[in-house]
Amino acid sequence: MTELIISLEIDGIHFWPNAPKQYKEFGQPHRHLFKVVAFYPVVDSKDPARRDKELFELRQETVTCLRNINGTYGKEPIDFGGRSCEGVADYLKKEMGFSKVFVGEDVNFGAIVS
Repeated sequence: MTELIISLEIDGIHFWPNAPKQYKEFGQPHRHLFKVVAFYPVVDSKDPARRDKELFELRQETVTCLRNINGTYGKEPIDFGGRSCEGVADYLKKEMGFSKVFVGEDVNFGAIVS
């Protein structure tokens, strides 16, 4: 199987709903540089060396999808609300048809949804 890979970094805010006492600061909206790496399967291609989607187009569609995550297109930083890294990854996987998505925050933490 052939998969296209796109990556991007995007400025965002999120919070941890009902954060336990020891992590109460994460219960408030806080900002991260989110890193996204997503895998898009090439389907129905006679030639696995030829993609059915342009990488730049796929990346821009992903940015647009993220910017519209809570219906607030155009506002920066992006407000991911109460979504965790895996929540953002799951959203992208479902909305964009990715096979696997990694979302991390500030290069330190993250999650993969496949």
